[in-house]
Amino acid sequence: MQRARQKSWAQFPGWPVDLSVDALADMSGVPSIRFAITPVMVTHDIDSPEGLTNLVKDFLPIEERVGCRSANYIVPCAWPIDHGLLGEVQRRGHEIGVHGYDHSNLTPFAAPGDRKRRLEEGYRLAERYDGMGYRAPSLVRTRELIEGLKQHYRYDSSIPTSGGPFPVPNNGCASARPWRFGNMWELPLTMPRDGSLRFLGYSADEILAMWKSSAEYIARSGGLICLLTHCEERFSGNPPMLAIYRAFLEWCAGNSRMRLCRPRDLIGELEVSE
Repeated sequence: MQRARQKSWAQFPGWPVDLSVDALADMSGVPSIRFAITPVMVTHDIDSPEGLTNLVKDFLPIEERVGCRSANYIVPCAWPIDHGLLGEVQRRGHEIGVHGYDHSNLTPFAAPGDRKRRLEEGYRLAERYDGMGYRAPSLVRTRELIEGLKQHYRYDSSIPTSGGPFPVPNNGCASARPWRFGNMWELPLTMPRDGSLRFLGYSADEILAMWKSSAEYIARSGGLICLLTHCEERFSGNPPMLAIYRAFLEWCAGNSRMRLCRPRDLIGELEVSE
């Protein structure tokens, strides 16, 4: 039903990718960052113990087979975290970030004192694992949240290029290029997300085709590719979705116009080039 209503929830930005802001920047001469070789970053939102277990068991071997290391955003204050598993993720070279506080989506709208407390308690996980990145649960954010993040993180990755029907209709930045919020970078989520695609009823083969066509479009524009998947079985932690995840990473790894990297590596490169 939602797919049939696409014209209502994707008036702007368009779906599945809208790069109109980048086009306007190029036509008007406004400075923006363009990549000759497209950075490809694969990221996971780890919402549960199941997600963490499946990350280590199913996703990391796929990534490491093609020389890829992922960024993994952990909900810090909702469930008992297996630090043995999370430590293994870090030791294998994958990035650890913070995914909100308890996934209740209250932090962006909390009173200033409560929001500050939530951000500080969540940041303890980042300190333990040398984390520098944040992603808001359900991508729900406010200006006040962004301001609070600047005190703790070097980058945020909570703004989609084209949000689809979630978290609210007609939500996104229509750009696949990084920019700064003061001293903090924003790395937009440029690819259609597994949760939205599964909810909209796309098959695994349709999702793979959409990921490839979206990635090619972004690469031609000089943007970055940032893919979000979830490791729970109901999202991408099942055989058909794992198969297309493997196929997509192999396709990226074999593309001379693309390079696999972690968000933290890209941030380091951006800051050196300034």
